[in-house]
Amino acid sequence: MAETKNVFLGAKMNKDLDPRLISNREYIEARNASVTDSAGGDSGVLENVFGNIELTNFGLTDSNLKIIGFYVDSTNDRLFAFITNYTDSSATGLTNPAPAASGHYIAV
Repeated sequence: MAETKNVFLGAKMNKDLDPRLISNREYIEARNASVTDSAGGDSGVLENVFGNIELTNFGLTDSNLKIIGFYVDSTNDRLFAFITNYTDSSATGLTNPAPAASGHYIAV
């Protein structure tokens, strides 16, 4: 079977515009990719990350947890994961705010 490879020469990531307005040379999201940040001339280079492995479960045992955001602190070599077990049951999925007693976690 043929393998598809996309090369984004001169392209950039654009998360600001509506996806319908993005040109063919721009992309919205990248998975299994990392942007190199260095002091040399190759800063901002997109490189492939070959795979993912689970390093920790943060000591949480709830099987319905979902990561809703994260922040990488490269200076201190740590990751902040914003985790919840709340599911909005409204038609839009946006109108029922989570009650304060819901399981929300910030894991470091």
